Amino acid sequence: MLITRLFWNTYLAYQMMGQSRLPFRPLETIKHLQASRVRKMVAHAYRTVPYYRETMDRLGLKVEDFHSTEDLAKLPLIEPHQLQRDPDYFTSNAQPIRRYLRLRTAGSTGDPRSVYHTPEAILQNAAHGERERCIITSLIGKRFGYRETVIASPNCTAHKLQVFCQSQALFPDRLRINRQYLSLMDPTEYNIRSINHFQPDVIQSYGSYLGILFSYLADTGEPFHRPKVITFS
Repeated sequence: MLITRLFWNTYLAYQMMGQSRLPFRPLETIKHLQASRVRKMVAHAYRTVPYYRETMDRLGLKVEDFHSTEDLAKLPLIEPHQLQRDPDYFTSNAQPIRRYLRLRTAGSTGDPRSVYHTPEAILQNAAHGERERCIITSLIGKRFGYRETVIASPNCTAHKLQVFCQSQALFPDRLRINRQYLSLMDPTEYNIRSINHFQPDVIQSYGSYLGILFSYLADTGEPFHRPKVITFS
């Protein structure tokens, strides 16, 4: 519905305010903002997520014990098999689970797992991307209409989140970023040809895959379109 799209686009625009300047603000300002968000996150997790409520009670931890990002180390790390075995145990019950967007991870670090997202969280994440994007656009010399190649797992979560954001958008994102999605499962030669044809300003992928790609190029001497920026995760 148009009204729903208008609401989410307004929400996204509000969340984007100031994000491009945030990485350049004084460190103390950033830490203060981090601390405030940590306290809100822990309070929300304790109140609505069974795992965190039971774990904090078992360890004798209270919401007031968390003042900064460093305090998160007081909580045990969650192992992948725990989340895979019982995803509901780690999901907030602040609203009925049918209202969440359920996504399966691509399984690039092991077996795929289900993670539940709220529309608010997805759009906040998209807005926070402005922190990185402002640096990328300054390096490539343009804010709109640049090309970006993403090489990832065929069913990567980032692509699914992008599809969701586009389903709520009033204007297509390609007016700003023209994206090409390639699969790391495809032959390296095929991806190189696709990149050469698309001629992206930015290439984004896993660090391990980029290592394989550039080693292949060094060994074969194949012609390759050089982007202005490469990012990896």
